[in-house]
Amino acid sequence: LKALHISGSTWAAAAGSSFAGGAQASQLQVLVQSANAAQLQSASQKVTAIIERQRGVTQVQNDLSTREPLVSVQIDPVKAAAYGLTPGQIMGELSPYLTNNQITSIPQGGTRLPVYLRVGREGPQGIAAIRSVAISSALGSVPLSSLATVRLTTTPASITRTNGNSTATVSGVITSANVGAVSAAVQKAISNAHLPSDVTISMSGVTQMQGQAFSQMGEAMLAAIFLVYLVMLLAFGEGRSPFAIMFSLPLAVIGALGGSSSRATS
Repeated sequence: LKALHISGSTWAAAAGSSFAGGAQASQLQVLVQSANAAQLQSASQKVTAIIERQRGVTQVQNDLSTREPLVSVQIDPVKAAAYGLTPGQIMGELSPYLTNNQITSIPQGGTRLPVYLRVGREGPQGIAAIRSVAISSALGSVPLSSLATVRLTTTPASITRTNGNSTATVSGVITSANVGAVSAAVQKAISNAHLPSDVTISMSGVTQMQGQAFSQMGEAMLAAIFLVYLVMLLAFGEGRSPFAIMFSLPLAVIGALGGSSSRATS
């Protein structure tokens, strides 16, 4: 990769990861959900710090860390009423400055193209200019700053919602060969973090895939045992002998688990 000589780029290779299909096979993902935006932000930061301290995890990212500027306009209903205005009327006059409104559509090649109305380059530039936007009222024009509090703030670049609750995704790449141990350590550390009661934590990524794989393997084993018992029942013609043979299965499972532990296989 370094042979490409791309200026300003940094390359990192993590053991145990794969780029097949555009996703990393050893990616750890923790979903943090809450209806309270402040608690979601705080909890996601704590989870991020926990994962960053965990050995064997690199490239930790929090999708709430990427923020974009946002103009906040908080209208004072009392001040608006003094000028004979309602918050809805004020936002209606501000709408061309904040959004592109579709006013009509024109035919083009069998389809219709939408036409939007928006403020050109001569529109207000900067927070001070927005505060000075003139709002028409029964008493004449009045600057927006006399009716509302206008400030520049930031907001997450993207917000995901699950069942109506905002969700933050904290992700990282597991570089350790023992993926299961790292995932278990992260889950234990998050459980001991004493997050607020209305914050929900769920594991995704490789941890979720491992859980699903083990669940499906267990179901397959139970189905296989039942089918083997049916075959032996038909072969022996009675139920006692198949049970005697099936009793050796626990010993086989113990031997398999013991062999896996001795080879440190996860």
